[in-house]
Amino acid sequence: MDFLERLQSLKQERGLNNHSLSTQTGIPYTTIDGWYKRGYDRVSLSTLQNLANFFNCSVDYLLGRSDDRIDDSVLDLINEIDNNLLEQYGNIRDALIAQAVRDKAITDTEFETIKKYRALDEHGTKIVDFVIDAEYERCMAGSKTSAKARAVRIIPYSNIPASAGPGEWLDDENMEEIEIPAKYKGADFAVPVTGDSMEPTYSDGDILLIHEQDAVNIGDIGLFAIGGSGFVKEMGNGVLVSHNKQYDNISIDENFKCFGKVIGRL
Repeated sequence: MDFLERLQSLKQERGLNNHSLSTQTGIPYTTIDGWYKRGYDRVSLSTLQNLANFFNCSVDYLLGRSDDRIDDSVLDLINEIDNNLLEQYGNIRDALIAQAVRDKAITDTEFETIKKYRALDEHGTKIVDFVIDAEYERCMAGSKTSAKARAVRIIPYSNIPASAGPGEWLDDENMEEIEIPAKYKGADFAVPVTGDSMEPTYSDGDILLIHEQDAVNIGDIGLFAIGGSGFVKEMGNGVLVSHNKQYDNISIDENFKCFGKVIGRL
């Protein structure tokens, strides 16, 4: 069973046609109709997840890759949802939206806009999509222009401090964005630090700018990991040096890794 066969079966189960599926999921009717006319090889992952959550099934089941309607990913989602909301709305998708509204993850106005969008016909959704896309492009262009006018750069920023596990501060899910002065051309990313081991040079809460490189010279301050710990330290001869004399130097072993050189502080 392929995607369209599975989708047809799920629609019949709910008593839906393409129009009603579009209204209830927010997927444009022309998109759904196009799958049947032109093929579905370009269905986005977000659309598949939207449909899967609406039909309370896994993406693999929706694609016909599995006959198991619910897998661990679906169970994890269900466990995150208030049971009363899931019972009230009858599907994971709407229960998640309702929970987001209740928990203020999205505003009541945003939720009302979603409901209005679902009620639009094909012509209406095309107009709204066009306006949203145009305004989004305008705002993004304005943001870039504004950043340039203020002589700043935008670089990745870790939302957890460098004292966490080795390299965890550089995982994609832990990275945001931060504006820095354009003069720091060599800064590849920024990390906050915690603790006082590098005082008076750097203090707890400082945001450090890092040039990514796998080695630094003796005397340079860098971002390092040894075993299960991360450090901002000065590179010594076989040791990492703390500027606060209350802390001992740390010997470098075979688990040592350098992530980059500290080139500045915000």
